[in-house]
Amino acid sequence: MRGAVTVKDILKKFYSGYSVYIDIIVKACTAFACFYWIASIFEGKGILANTFILLIAALLCSVLPVRFIPVVSAVFIVGHSFPMGIDVFAVCAIIILALTFLFLRFVPDDSPAIIFMPIAMHFGIPALVPICYGLRKRPSAVLAVGSGCILYYLLSAVTSNKEALLEFGKTEYVARLTLLMESINSGNEMVVSILALSGVVVIVYAFRRLGFAHAYEVACVSGGLVYLFFIILGNSISLTQFDLAREGIGAAAAIIVSLILQFFWLSLDFKKVEVLEFEDDRYYYHVKAVPKITAEDFAETADADGESVNFEQKLEDSLRNL
Repeated sequence: MRGAVTVKDILKKFYSGYSVYIDIIVKACTAFACFYWIASIFEGKGILANTFILLIAALLCSVLPVRFIPVVSAVFIVGHSFPMGIDVFAVCAIIILALTFLFLRFVPDDSPAIIFMPIAMHFGIPALVPICYGLRKRPSAVLAVGSGCILYYLLSAVTSNKEALLEFGKTEYVARLTLLMESINSGNEMVVSILALSGVVVIVYAFRRLGFAHAYEVACVSGGLVYLFFIILGNSISLTQFDLAREGIGAAAAIIVSLILQFFWLSLDFKKVEVLEFEDDRYYYHVKAVPKITAEDFAETADADGESVNFEQKLEDSLRNL
């Protein structure tokens, strides 16, 4: 524990000194990872899959606010869908751009979830994003998380049927659209996933707002368990076909990663909780203060443990007070 807290303090001090440069590097790497993932799932070979173009776009996003990463990602997705037909291009453009600009208008701070959510679902850890948003944001984040889930199923429908869509003639618009819509609406997986991920955001937010000891850690674990519960319930009621083993491993991984992230975000020492009471002309305040864990706390504990106790002096002091 002491080593982890020391590493956290070193990283915080390093970040405070070089935050401008670190933010640029992190945004550039995040943007490049998103663009590269989009190119990989579409198996693109054109200019939009060129590494040099991806690097230029990532560098552009590094000097812009984070909300521009999903915007540029939407442009890449729409561009990759164009070779499959103008109708597929139109469907992707309408859905993706509507979702992107809707959240840029109303909840811009949550908009990165629109692209982070499909990536997390692709790698089998869908619960990670809603847990993190529940820990740091408000319940309104369910809108961005749910939209990201819709985007994942749209991308899955387009990429999994890529060969079939390309086999249709250029004028077979109805056949292409029918195949695409049937693939998106097949089964109830999308509905169950949206409900599960939305429930995770709400439950995690509710638990971390309760304020009891280790509420944030309990919220992380509860989020993973709630997601797994919804998936099992969906398999039993809605006849969905989720791979429970894969979903269980993904939920466990999401819990572990979220606990690590939470430790670096906010680690509290519940052994030193203080309750403060004071009042002014209008209000009476009852505040619970929980100190953060720092490396200095371990140093103070070590110094206190190393001090020898002078029992004779304590006895003399006690006799003087009689």
